[in-house]
Amino acid sequence: MNLPGKTVRKTLTTNKYKHSIIDSLLLLNKELVMKQTVKFLGFAAVTVTLPDLAGTITISPNANVTAGIQLTASYSGSETITGYQWKNGDTNVGTNSNRFTPTQVGNYTVTVSATGYNPKTSAAVTVKGWIAVSDSTFGTSNIETITYGNSKFVAAGYDRKVATSTNGTSWSSESLSNTSLGPTYPINAIAYGNNKFVAVGNDGKMAYLSD
Repeated sequence: MNLPGKTVRKTLTTNKYKHSIIDSLLLLNKELVMKQTVKFLGFAAVTVTLPDLAGTITISPNANVTAGIQLTASYSGSETITGYQWKNGDTNVGTNSNRFTPTQVGNYTVTVSATGYNPKTSAAVTVKGWIAVSDSTFGTSNIETITYGNSKFVAAGYDRKVATSTNGTSWSSESLSNTSLGPTYPINAIAYGNNKFVAVGNDGKMAYLSD
């Protein structure tokens, strides 16, 4: 004869065991489903290689070019060009156009692009020209003459001002004494020869610098 209390405990124990088995099966099934889902959604890296433009990109004119002369880019291929990027060295310049007028000296290139192709860059074209010296040391005084000798430039002008430079870019100021060419006379010309710079001014004034 079974007591009511014992029957209840046995039933509860049996149900707990069943639930434990069911939970384990559900967890195992969930892991399998997750693994299959991850496998199904797995992505492989795809590398797309674009073809090169078949034509050649050139710039004209490509020789004896100075600042202010318009450059024109020409592409010889049949692909439709959608973009032009001009550069002076590594600096982007200009707009999206096959024409560009440089205002500074440098080495200019143009890169063309077309949809579905790798861009292509032209050979560089050198643009030459005069570049203003940032400080001549003359201020607002006129520069009357310049010469080169003994590995340096010498410039001279009004108010007995003289400037020298070894590279033509950076200048150092010098000044002749009052007794050389007069207190306010300009230096009209200067020359170099036989290891001397010779300067001349008004009223028969002349001075030399032994170097």
